[in-house]
Amino acid sequence: MKPNQQLRHERELRGWSQARVAEALGTNAATVSRWECGHAFPVPHFREKLCELFARNAEELGLLQEESASEFTYHDLNLPIAINGSGHALMPAAPPSLLDPAMPSLPIEVARLSGRDALLYQLKQRLASGRSSALTALGGLPGVGKTALALSLAHDQDIRRYFRDGILWVGLGPRPQVLRHLKRWGSLLGIASSEHTAWSNCATWAGAIRAAIGTRRMLLVIDDAWRCEEALAFKVGGANCGYIVTTRFPQVALHCTGDSAIFVQELSEDDGMALLA
Repeated sequence: MKPNQQLRHERELRGWSQARVAEALGTNAATVSRWECGHAFPVPHFREKLCELFARNAEELGLLQEESASEFTYHDLNLPIAINGSGHALMPAAPPSLLDPAMPSLPIEVARLSGRDALLYQLKQRLASGRSSALTALGGLPGVGKTALALSLAHDQDIRRYFRDGILWVGLGPRPQVLRHLKRWGSLLGIASSEHTAWSNCATWAGAIRAAIGTRRMLLVIDDAWRCEEALAFKVGGANCGYIVTTRFPQVALHCTGDSAIFVQELSEDDGMALLA
């Protein structure tokens, strides 16, 4: 994706900072920077707000994407694909998506996750199954690689194509500030404007986020859940969304998904040595 020079030009023409634009839209400066640098593309909600803010149409702000397609490499993953006139499988170019800035980057040792290929494939199949609100819980001892698996999936290009509208990420831990995290998600989705700052109820925010997501196809990652009720507080997507929950507590994994929870085992000695090599 190319840098959006038109959007940057219109902002600088008015002498506005990225932070000022972000405040007017109900998002953050990092997101505006990603749009201008071409690292992300505004979802329809933000495209409309940008047009209103700058009094320009989508073309003038560089908010129209070219129709293109790129070859899809995982033909056996059973993700939705198109077929061109020559019979070749094609995957549309990456559509507008929201990538949560709280999502950690992918470390080198995770990028080459040794010994987990079969499990990663299984998880990708499950997430892309098309089942309504599919929830995958990863349980296991601390340090066994649950978060690494979730990160690998969240950065996987096939998963990002499938969940084309974006990925939200939250790290919980033993004492999470659930309301603060929900407000942050709300801000990313453009619903945290000044009129909503008085909302102090998690259920109210959850309902607003669910409405904002609507029919979008998004992946919501809930990392390091210690209690089931806290994990489920972030089950705020629509029917087209998928979820990954990681937890060190078997009862949390089982309560979230029943018998379908996946318990991650420690790597074998050989795989562990390969990862360190």
